[in-house]
Amino acid sequence: MTTSNSSLSQPPKRKPFQPQVCVVDFHHARGPEVEFWVSPEGSRLYAKNDWSLLPFMALSDGAHARSEEYSWFTLLDRAADDGDVVGRRSDDGPPGQGGRATKARAKPGDTSLFGIACTRQIRSDSLKNRSADVTRSSVQKSVVVVVGDARGLGLSLREVIHDFRHHTLVLVKALVLQRKILFFGSSCEQVCLLQFALLSLMPGLMAHLEDCAHPDLDTLVDRQRESAPPNASSRAGLLLYMGQPLRIFGKGSVFMPYAPLQHLDLLADYDTKSYVVGSTNSLLLQQKEHYADLLVNIDDQNLISILSPSLRQALQLSAADRRWIDALTEKVIETWDEKNPSQPKGMGYQGSEEAIRLAFEEYILSLCSCMAYQQYREGVDGEKKSFDKISRAVKARRSAEREVARAEFDESILPKEEDDEDNGDGNLPKTPPPGLSRDASLISSSKANTLATISSPPKKVDLVAQTYDPADNALDFSPHFLSAWHNTLNCQSFLTHVQGRRIFDLVEPRHPTAGGFNIDDLNRRLAQNLGDLRKQYNVDERYAMARGRAGEALQASRERWGRWWSDLEERRRNKENDDVTWRPNTPDAAGAGARRSKSGRAKCNYNDPSIRKPYSGRHGRVQPRQALT
Repeated sequence: MTTSNSSLSQPPKRKPFQPQVCVVDFHHARGPEVEFWVSPEGSRLYAKNDWSLLPFMALSDGAHARSEEYSWFTLLDRAADDGDVVGRRSDDGPPGQGGRATKARAKPGDTSLFGIACTRQIRSDSLKNRSADVTRSSVQKSVVVVVGDARGLGLSLREVIHDFRHHTLVLVKALVLQRKILFFGSSCEQVCLLQFALLSLMPGLMAHLEDCAHPDLDTLVDRQRESAPPNASSRAGLLLYMGQPLRIFGKGSVFMPYAPLQHLDLLADYDTKSYVVGSTNSLLLQQKEHYADLLVNIDDQNLISILSPSLRQALQLSAADRRWIDALTEKVIETWDEKNPSQPKGMGYQGSEEAIRLAFEEYILSLCSCMAYQQYREGVDGEKKSFDKISRAVKARRSAEREVARAEFDESILPKEEDDEDNGDGNLPKTPPPGLSRDASLISSSKANTLATISSPPKKVDLVAQTYDPADNALDFSPHFLSAWHNTLNCQSFLTHVQGRRIFDLVEPRHPTAGGFNIDDLNRRLAQNLGDLRKQYNVDERYAMARGRAGEALQASRERWGRWWSDLEERRRNKENDDVTWRPNTPDAAGAGARRSKSGRAKCNYNDPSIRKPYSGRHGRVQPRQALT
């Protein structure tokens, strides 16, 4: 079928896909294999499409370390049912026994399906009927459901924004640039759901993933180039009119939420130009430079590593980008609820899932509007200009404007020097009036010139540089990113689709938070950096621990001080009780050489001359006291 606008054929429409269910078993001798399909249709699809790698995608690497695990994957569904099995070498054995699939060419009408697997394991001792094939300590089985739509999958967008902050926009921009992106983590469920959550931020993309299962798929969606604007009440029609969704997955691109090691040959193939894949095998980390331009390591505190030098410059966020994503992140943090992360505190709209999705939709549509306006200007002017050239021209114009404004301001506020001789005007006095010094006259003249400058309208600056144009606002998305995106297949497909449509009349061609770097951005950036440092080094936890230890040490010192003071008081009281002073008028004291205390111990009275006192030797040592008489 051909149209007047395109000579390419459209694929035939398919019937709605009926979900299929199967059970995958990890055989202790043969490895993962499909145990049975619930319906005969599932067995027919399995044989027709050669889903020999389905057991390996259902039982992910590392699933044995968890009692329950989930995995998501994509499958190629072929339209032709000619009875032959393609994509498998003859020496690989029957499907499902671990044969490594070769790259099979996709045909018109082929599409993508999605598999969801839930894996559980139990101890072999718990089996009621233990067969002779069970030779290991645990038994693993997985229930797989194959569906035709991926909508409704993904993590909570609030959790993504809360965990990744401004790096969320970096990941979305990387998706738009169609590069090789690898997600790694020990939890297959988290790895897969994160990828679906990021794809859901692209307007309309989750509903159009027909071409994501194989790099040869290039389904052409029927997009008629109508000159009349669409119905404003139809959101889907409006997005379609504006070229959405962007064709992130098409010719040369593939999406695999979970990819086993058996798919490495497909990823390394020359025709595979870009992909978004997830893995739980650490072997890919050892070869990350070979398989990824951007790596997201969930196990390493959501670390994002940009391995391609050209991609690093293109993904550098501009001041407007940081201002936009920081405002969105602040709303999520303000409404964060640890007990229910997916819902904002107070059940408000700000920071909700719908608000986040609409904010990213506005960002993507503004970006597309800027690119469409740039194409429109090139058609009007008859000259193609790169964004780097436009950026240099805008910088030169703004610099010239600042220089002219600075020069005019300086000339207007500086006082003119007065000569001692007459300057040609006989009415002006050569000297200040009596009672007014020369310095005071200069100050008053400067104030008068300043007031005149402020009250007078600004002068028009006539510059040779390029005049202002709305296309300048596109530079707030970063000229390096715009240049890189202009060279992608999805951008060329978008420009072809919207050619002749003034979509920039529907969405203003400017950044949602356009503007240069200002003092507010600096204050916000400093506050965020301090918060990140506190989070990175666990300052709050360490402060709480140090405060608790200091409190314990203070309490212990108080207890020791109390015990020491109690002992001191007890000694003082004992000394007062033991120390009995002698009075001369008492009959017991007269002529007594010794006395006894209450404890019955003899006390010496050194005032008695009949008792010899101890004396010190020549070296200060106390000599033994002589016996008492």
